[in-house]
Amino acid sequence: MRTIGLAVALAAAVGTESGYSQEPIRAGVVGRPKPGQRAPEIVLPYFTSAGPGPADQPFRRSAELGRVLVIVFGPRNESQWWSAVAAAADSAWPAAVLVGVVRGTPGEVALVAGGLPNDRAKLLADSTGHAGRAFGVGANGRAAFVVGDDGRVGFVSERFDPNAATTVARIATAVRPDGRP
Repeated sequence: MRTIGLAVALAAAVGTESGYSQEPIRAGVVGRPKPGQRAPEIVLPYFTSAGPGPADQPFRRSAELGRVLVIVFGPRNESQWWSAVAAAADSAWPAAVLVGVVRGTPGEVALVAGGLPNDRAKLLADSTGHAGRAFGVGANGRAAFVVGDDGRVGFVSERFDPNAATTVARIATAVRPDGRP
């Protein structure tokens, strides 16, 4: 009975911020998803260098089925780091959709997104940390996941560094030129 109460309390704790809602973590997601497993759902407000996405249309991972995603978790106050991520995506895996997840408020994430070189990348504001926990990434973690067009994880980089050529190349190998893992 206590477990049910805890699950209800966890679901109730998921609130709204700036008109966006975040879905609760699904039961059974423990630790980092591994290749072959379905990627956890993400529903978060997003920002590009051009500004915020529509308030009534937050980013949904499940709405991106049919497209390959490179989901990168990273720091909120490091615009240079995110610019390096965007540059790596443009040069090494242009066929994939770049999705950055930042543990910060929408205002903080909007500042970082505004400094990106183009509006191809979507930076998500994970202010409550739900997406990070669902993917097994801590508040200051830096990880990358290649999610195939079927919604399954194809590759994981646990300590992602956009300046490490070998890591960028491994992600590029996971995302073939036709956009498939």
